[in-house]
Order: sequence, then C-alpha cells, then structure tokens
Amino acid sequence: MLQKISVWILMYLISRATSLTELINADILLAFCSLLETNDYEYIMNGLNGLNNIWDVAEKLKQREKLVTIIKETGGLDKLKALQYNGNEIVYEKSLVIISSLFS
Repeated sequence: MLQKISVWILMYLISRATSLTELINADILLAFCSLLETNDYEYIMNGLNGLNNIWDVAEKLKQREKLVTIIKETGGLDKLKALQYNGNEIVYEKSLVIISSLFS
C-alpha cells in the first residue's frame, strides 16, 4: 500500500514540475527507473507511466536531450531494453514505445 501511495505522490510531483532539474534532484527519475527492475507487473507499469510523464514534462520544457542523456547515464535505457524480454506483451509494447520516442 505504501508503495502505491508513493507512486501516486511521484506522479503528482511530475505534474507540478516546472523544470526537469526538479525531477532529477528529487530522484524521481531514478525512482521510476528502479520500478522497472521489479517482477511486479503493476510496479513496472507505474515505472513506465512515470517515465512517460517525465518525458511529457521534458518535451514541454524543451529539455528532451537532457532527459535522454540522464536516462542513459543512470542505466534507465538498459532497464527499458531488458523489459523487451519481460514476457508480458503489454510491458514489451509500452517499453518499446518509450524507447522509440526517447531514442529515435
């Protein structure tokens, strides 16, 4: 239950962010990337949705390149690529869409 509340709070913080730096300094990006390593479908999907929301913020703030660099540096890209072998079709598709959006 606590982890669900934490995810909700993180999603709220993303929606209120005025800079990508805020999200990075608060370790929100790292928190969502760490959810990608769990074996729990719900947490993985929350991680993917969180990254997608951070991507939206980066786009609005015209900081796409900064986000891409940080995701690469923190191992987020490797975690996204690993989800391609998750076995769940929805996880596979969502991770593929994020990889395609961020890194193409």
